[in-house]
Amino acid sequence: MKIEIKSLMARNLPWCNIRLINIADEFLSPAQHNTMIQCWARLNGPLMESEEAYQWTVISKVPLPLQHTNWSEDVGTSLNQTFESHLGNFFDEVTILSCRQKNTLRKGAAIPEDIGLRKWNVFNRNQLEFTCSPDLILIASSSEEARWLQVISVIEVKWEDNPKLFLSAITQLGDKATFIFHHQPHRQWFPCLSLCGTALRLSVFTCSGSLHSEALNISSEPNMFSKVMNYFTEADFSWLGYDVHIFQVLPAAVQVWDDKQYWQDKEEN
Repeated sequence: MKIEIKSLMARNLPWCNIRLINIADEFLSPAQHNTMIQCWARLNGPLMESEEAYQWTVISKVPLPLQHTNWSEDVGTSLNQTFESHLGNFFDEVTILSCRQKNTLRKGAAIPEDIGLRKWNVFNRNQLEFTCSPDLILIASSSEEARWLQVISVIEVKWEDNPKLFLSAITQLGDKATFIFHHQPHRQWFPCLSLCGTALRLSVFTCSGSLHSEALNISSEPNMFSKVMNYFTEADFSWLGYDVHIFQVLPAAVQVWDDKQYWQDKEEN
């Protein structure tokens, strides 16, 4: 697996050139997003700005410190108190704060709940359908169970950023991608994340190989980090690798092609 991943992947793609992430601009425009970051950096906000750099405050629910010197939990630590669990709460809080900013722009419109379409759940001490255990999984906010069919994305977490741990993270992500493609025949590609220390990287797996972004420091680059979170929690399924022209017929859960080709709408108009 390691040899295959090394030979079929492209690394260090610039975030600014990744069109998938740019789809988050439909949720909050670049100008609205910059305004949001400025609002967050105000007194008693989730961000603190000092010497032209940002840091997350405890209001953001960020687990501190983000950079560890080793990877170990105290004996007896409950699942909801693990570092991965706190990370999930932090990621969800960034989504909630972004939704709250979006809702303030809805002049005269009904204000929905400050929750995203999806949420990050810790899953590091249980096996997903007795196969393997991702550190964090992304599922629908309304989902009450976690099965491979419901998994939208995953995050693998490592305690520091170095080439060996990064390769370990993407090897584990490759394993998860295999299960995704097996359980979700309508999946064309699988976007996911690795977090090594404070270095966040986007990985996109297909049946032909994988692409991996350059590192993004989630501590000092909140603008792009929150944009990445918005992509995963708010983007349309077609931008998350799903073939939206296939649907399921229940209760047999048979995959069926849409009986009307997607290009016919344009031809009829």
